[in-house]
Amino acid sequence: MSIFKHAADILEAKVNRLLSRAEDPAETLDLSYEKMLTSLQEGKRHLADVVTEQISLENQIAQAQKQAAKAEDNARMALNANREDLARSALAEKQAEAQKIAALQEAHDTVAAQARKLMDYEHALQDLADKGLHPEHYRHARWDTAVGAIITQTVMAAVLIATAATIGRLNPNAPLNTVHQLSEAIIPYLGDTWGRIVFSLGILGAGMVAAIVASLAGAWGWGEVTGFRHSLEHHPKDAPWFYGIYTAIIVAGAAAVITIPDLVSLDIGVEVMNALLLPMVLGFLVALSIKALPAEHRLRGPYLWLVLFVVILAGGLGVYGGLTSLPGL
Repeated sequence: MSIFKHAADILEAKVNRLLSRAEDPAETLDLSYEKMLTSLQEGKRHLADVVTEQISLENQIAQAQKQAAKAEDNARMALNANREDLARSALAEKQAEAQKIAALQEAHDTVAAQARKLMDYEHALQDLADKGLHPEHYRHARWDTAVGAIITQTVMAAVLIATAATIGRLNPNAPLNTVHQLSEAIIPYLGDTWGRIVFSLGILGAGMVAAIVASLAGAWGWGEVTGFRHSLEHHPKDAPWFYGIYTAIIVAGAAAVITIPDLVSLDIGVEVMNALLLPMVLGFLVALSIKALPAEHRLRGPYLWLVLFVVILAGGLGVYGGLTSLPGL
């Protein structure tokens, strides 16, 4: 066994001891906050050691590759000078470097696997610490989600019904291509003063929701993929990427609103895109609820089939609505 593989094996044993001694965040969701932070700090220390070793091995591999290339050049020059003895010596050096590279690469692969394992552990534990959710909170969280979904769908239905009962019934040919045209079409049915107030509050509320929910969701998703801290629990100094992406999305949205003249078409295009992506999003959520959740919380039995039916129905209607909204279809 090479000295490099031996060092990697020692590091692997340390990581395995840490992970076997620590609580599994995917199975034990009722850890105390203090215990989570302690385990998280210990995992970060081990991850720093593993990453340092990984970088060291990468540097050694690069150096050995340079030495092998240099030995090959020396062998070629020796042959050109008819010095077969020097050529054999250079080729032997190249072979030795190749063996060293193979040993270093094996050690690097072992260390890289441990780094990924530690990063997954840290990521899962960080999510639990950020959310602060425990089993006793699940019922309230479900009710919160359900009530929020009902309220949003009720508001959407009310808007559609109100629009159909006013503009759709009395002025179906009214142009609705800009925000100003929308306001001019709806305000007369509410009265000039109250119409402008209600419409302005609606636009302001929609903008606030977009600025907060959509932007935070995008920043949170970026953090989930990259592993950066992605919670409002953190100070901006501790989570610069999260707050930076959040700010960038808001700035990009403001720039789009200022520079794109037809905001209604933009909104319709975004909604069509959301509808077409809905099956994929719902599919991933169902897959996670079946595979990634702890065993006692996974979807199963009749409830799983009910969820699958609702997901297929909602996804199918979303795709149908999105396709029929495209020009020419």
